[in-house]
Amino acid sequence: MSEATRTFKQRLASWMPSTTARDVMHGCVAAACMALAANVSMRIPNSPVPVTGQTVVVIASAILLGPTKATASVILYLLAGALGAPVFAGGASTTALAGPTAGYLIAFIPAAWFVGHASTRAWTRSMIGTIGLALMAHAGILLAGSLTLGLFIGMTSVWTCGIAPFITGSVVKSVLVGSIACSFRSRFARYTRFTGDCSYGPR
Repeated sequence: MSEATRTFKQRLASWMPSTTARDVMHGCVAAACMALAANVSMRIPNSPVPVTGQTVVVIASAILLGPTKATASVILYLLAGALGAPVFAGGASTTALAGPTAGYLIAFIPAAWFVGHASTRAWTRSMIGTIGLALMAHAGILLAGSLTLGLFIGMTSVWTCGIAPFITGSVVKSVLVGSIACSFRSRFARYTRFTGDCSYGPR
């Protein structure tokens, strides 16, 4: 580590607020990033559900912040939308929580809790484990979301409209989660809950 980098980290640490204030700040930043990621979206033909970057933020936040803060940030994000803030894909707000995308959005809560808890164990100590955990979270979100989607478009169309179009994107986003998590682990472990390294092989 260079002297400039060491000095920067020392100064950053001295400017950090108290633990409680830092936790609140982490949660608010994560919720804001979810709102920003919702704008990274792409519509799927014949499907009312878009591909977005939200799950990358939800899962990466859970790995970085742990179950409590990550789940709280998701709840804060959904609450903002429920109160009318245009934080969902396409600038949607309350209607998204009562429409075809509702199941996907609400599934962020258990996904954040599950990933946060799993990351306290050996899952995220390797790139492969991190990606595998992200894939499991994406699978859970797709399953929960598709069940709710079926209420609007019929269960016979769930696979073609609510699951199949999102499989490739889920794989790509899971790899992205692994890259983000491992990058933060190696560079900013002092300011998050991360410890240890992030190798590509099992540990």
